[in-house]
Amino acid sequence: MEIRQLTLGLSYRQTFDRQGFVVSPCNSMAVLWIDRYPNWGSHALLVHGPKGCGKTHLSHMFAKEHLNAEELSEDLWPKTERLVVENIDRLTNERALCHLFNWTKEQKIGLLMTSNHVPQFRLPDLSSRIMMCPKVPILPPDDELIYAVLSKAFSDRGIAVDATVLEYATRYTERTFEAVQALIDMSDKLSLSQNRRITIPIIKQVLADLRVIRRQNSMDDMFDEPTLFD
Repeated sequence: MEIRQLTLGLSYRQTFDRQGFVVSPCNSMAVLWIDRYPNWGSHALLVHGPKGCGKTHLSHMFAKEHLNAEELSEDLWPKTERLVVENIDRLTNERALCHLFNWTKEQKIGLLMTSNHVPQFRLPDLSSRIMMCPKVPILPPDDELIYAVLSKAFSDRGIAVDATVLEYATRYTERTFEAVQALIDMSDKLSLSQNRRITIPIIKQVLADLRVIRRQNSMDDMFDEPTLFD
């Protein structure tokens, strides 16, 4: 019998320890760079990759002190040995990040920055600093990582899923981190609503639902674009 530690509407605690990070070829270079600190050839490093790829997990492995670029100001910054600034592609105050970059260098503080992509900045001083620091991508997930993420996510939620089901899900899900996370969340909710185990039919239904959602989103994007008749 399947054992669940959750009930509908409750969340589970996400941990960011080293043991919980799944390493595969698509993210191994980023892990290597985190482990290499302080031998970066710079005090700062940018890790970039799509949403859900594990940047937040990696950043927690690197440091406890985190700042969000969307809220970054030129106020007093935490004095620590290592500092993380997340989401610099959503930065609203370029001068604040430029000053923080200089300050962490002066204070010999390791600075890890994360983003979905390598951003372009208007401020020349900031652009040159980002250009000079090492940048490490996290690539789209491979089969090995998808299987491991599915297995760990269901296990963390107290859900027993057969290996054959995980193999099926790995084979047919879209190769993006967002799609894998959506598959996990929707499969969990569907199995709970139907009071059934997560089986291949459940996975099939969720994958079909996700295809409908993707088509709908594509149509919405198409109609959002300006046309010659606007």
